[in-house]
Amino acid sequence: MMSIELMMVVGSMKELRANVTTQVDKLAPLKFGQSVKVRISSGDFGPMTMLNLWMSWMGTTAEFMAANGCVMPLMIGTNGEIYGQRKFKKEDAHELFTCRWLGVSEKGQRLSWKLSPGEGVDSADKGQRFRALQQHEEWALERGIKLLNPRDSEYRNIQKETEA
Repeated sequence: MMSIELMMVVGSMKELRANVTTQVDKLAPLKFGQSVKVRISSGDFGPMTMLNLWMSWMGTTAEFMAANGCVMPLMIGTNGEIYGQRKFKKEDAHELFTCRWLGVSEKGQRLSWKLSPGEGVDSADKGQRFRALQQHEEWALERGIKLLNPRDSEYRNIQKETEA
């Protein structure tokens, strides 16, 4: 009897597709009629932090925006002319919406999802990060974008606390 362990951790549809392909490849050596022992676990890897949830949302948002024709310029000349373009990515969505929803600190520095401040950025507090997630969720809902919100996420737990 062959023993195979299949495990999937998914943050976006693209990751899901890649993960499914990887897991199916593990089954390739099986022969028809061969017995297999499979272990299935709950997939509970602890609570999803607001940053992890945000980044998974940025992947979904980038896929939506790219599918709707959003692109990024490769270069912008001094006269404002755009040269070339590339697909809109998760990192582009992260930069765009972090700037949009978190904004800047009292010192005029960009607020960041990092828990410790860095060069040129200040850390957003928990309330600011929570509000950014709320705003993005509302923005996505208006556009029909389905966003993941796991039961054990930090965001969901704070939502429950504030509603109680």
